[in-house]
Order: sequence, then C-alpha cells, then structure tokens
Amino acid sequence: AESVLSLVPYGPPAPFSIEVAGLAALTAFLRGPGTKHAQEAVAVIESGAKVTFMALFNKNVLSLVRKFDFGSETFVARVQQQLGVDRETAMGVVADGSFDISQIAHEVMDPFLRQFSISRDFVERREDSRVADVYLSGGASLSRYWLEEIQGAVGINVHVWNPFENLRLAPDAYPANLEGQQTRFTAAVGACLGVFQET
Repeated sequence: AESVLSLVPYGPPAPFSIEVAGLAALTAFLRGPGTKHAQEAVAVIESGAKVTFMALFNKNVLSLVRKFDFGSETFVARVQQQLGVDRETAMGVVADGSFDISQIAHEVMDPFLRQFSISRDFVERREDSRVADVYLSGGASLSRYWLEEIQGAVGINVHVWNPFENLRLAPDAYPANLEGQQTRFTAAVGACLGVFQET
C-alpha cells in the first residue's frame, strides 16, 4: 500500500479509490510467483464478486494499477437475465460450465479486456518490455469462462495461482471442504504476509 500511495503523494488521483484487498493480493503475488519474474514484466488480475483489480509489474516494481467495478456478480447477473434462471442456478452455470455461456462471457468481459489491453500496451511502451505472463486470482478465476476469455484476449501465458503453494502449512490448516478454492484467499494470504513482514 505504501508504494502505491507514494505514486500520488498529493492531489488527484485520490488513493482512497484503491482497495486494500487488491493491494494485499499484490503482496501475496510478490512473495509467491513474483519471485520468478524479477527481470520480467508481468500482469496480475485479482477478481472478486464486485471488483476486479489489475496491476502490471516490471522487474517487480509496480508500473500501473487499476480498479474496475466489475466482478463475478456482473457475470452471474447477466447469465441470470439472459437464461431466465434464478441466481443460484446462474452461479452454478458460471462455476461448472453446464451450459455454453461463452457468448455471454465475451459480452460481459469485453470492456474490461479492452482496458487491460490498453493498459498492457501503455506499460510495454513506457517500460520497453513485453508482458511475459498473466496471473489470475480471486473467486472469478475459478470460472473456466473467465480464464478462457482472458487467455483468448491476451495471447500469452495465463496462470491461475494458488496463494498457499509457497507456504509451509500444518496438515489440517486448510479445510478439506474448501479444496480447489484456494484462489479466493489470495488477499487474506497477502494481508498475513504483510503483517509478518512488519513484525
């Protein structure tokens, strides 16, 4: 959070528009997959229910960060509307892919993907470096449609990453009933790592 605030020490843009959860997810990334990209440019997309947070790093230095009022709830609401189903059914369709909703996914995600492409081009020109990989986290990354749309739009390696993969955990530390949903905890892991770093 301090590095982001230092980019805007006074005047607009207002730093309060950046969410702490997104910044915490970036901490988890830098302590995890970011260690493998110390000499490259990479992108991180943390997508929750209502907000998507995007950051681009070059050599582990933050180059650009953006917040979008768009998340999995937008996707679910559109599926609910277009298929004429209740919210619970729409959530199931988005999660398990029981119906082909790729066209709906494209319509919903297209504005975000255009903004991502503009941001990536801006950073690549400014930093004179190509973005090598994109890392996805957050609840929306569990949807195969989310992954497929991003992969199709960016044309580079896209990874859904587990924030626990580089941590030593006690055998029963992660509940068995939440297996497969580790990406939902990226911000929480980042917040914990940030606290441990400060102590």
